[in-house]
Amino acid sequence: SVTLENYSTMEINAPLLVGSGTTFDNKGSGSVTISGTGDFQATTGSTLNAGTFILEDNATLQVNGTLFNNSGGTIQGTGIIISLSNANLGGTIIPGTSPGTLEVTNDVTFSGTIDLEIEGRGDNFGGTPGTDFDQIASTNSAALTLNNTTINLIFGAGTFYNGDQYTFFDFGSVATVGTINVNNNKGYVMSYLGNGVFLIVSGALPVEMTHFEAKTIDKSVLLTWGTASELDNDGFEIQRMDGYGNWIKIGFQKGNGTTLTANEYNYLDENPAQGTNYYRLKQFDFDGQFEYSPIVSATIEGEKTAFKVYPNPAKNTVNIALDNPAIGTIAITIFNQNGQQAGQFLFEKENEIFERSLDISSLPSGAYSLEIKMDRTVLRQRLVIP
Repeated sequence: SVTLENYSTMEINAPLLVGSGTTFDNKGSGSVTISGTGDFQATTGSTLNAGTFILEDNATLQVNGTLFNNSGGTIQGTGIIISLSNANLGGTIIPGTSPGTLEVTNDVTFSGTIDLEIEGRGDNFGGTPGTDFDQIASTNSAALTLNNTTINLIFGAGTFYNGDQYTFFDFGSVATVGTINVNNNKGYVMSYLGNGVFLIVSGALPVEMTHFEAKTIDKSVLLTWGTASELDNDGFEIQRMDGYGNWIKIGFQKGNGTTLTANEYNYLDENPAQGTNYYRLKQFDFDGQFEYSPIVSATIEGEKTAFKVYPNPAKNTVNIALDNPAIGTIAITIFNQNGQQAGQFLFEKENEIFERSLDISSLPSGAYSLEIKMDRTVLRQRLVIP
């Protein structure tokens, strides 16, 4: 076994191999810095960290056994964490160097605290992960689990705007367990969406809103909101999020200018997608300035349709099977990771069971979103091409 304690330090700037059966135990007072061409490799056994691991200049922390970042431990920097089994990362994770990107190669569970720095605009307004804000990313579409995690958002001296969207976690899939706490030192309202992938900054509207709700009525969604007062309020643009994180305008309600009288508004969305729909308001002043409301959601329960994509991952050909599809045209669209259409197939329903094979031989390797639209039903599933 290798143990660091009593404020011991270790600097690694060349490959270091911890042999078979060895346990590397970095105690609470220990510090390990891996930099440059440094490569920390533990072939088997366990690597325990209750001190500090610092990765610099894209160095590598590789553990072929299990990596445990225990309570009190810190992993920080801009390198790559390689763990051939699921990494259990409690303690504190600090990606980047004001800001930066920390990469992982395999499935990972975060169960401690994650500190994320934000210095510039969100990636939906041209911001860059690793430069304008911290990001923890997977190099091969690994799975991320946030298990009773606390996320501390640390805003720097830059200028931030309502509507900025930050993709802090870039993984193949994200699951949440227990309670996810999001703290920030600016007092911004942070709307945390259930998939855990990104957060959206929003603040107070220039009108004093009393409520904003979304309610399912049959196959439609009724949005209602109210104001206690309004100042130069031109009106409200109603927006709905599509399946790729983009906000789409679906309507507009005229405001009441400047008034101290309470007002009520409503809008009926007659074409929501099956599943959970997210909504927000974009409130415009007469001079063109705008603010965003908090996000609300409503769920549309559609006719149950069995949806199978196989094999997955798939190469050259993928099969689609639907049970009880809707009457009429069935549109199958494949989108790449940038939300761009990579292929589309149109079919007509012939019977109660729908099965087709799609030619995907022209698509490069990567992760895709496969979308099926029929009548008012929209189904989506991830597709991987190795």
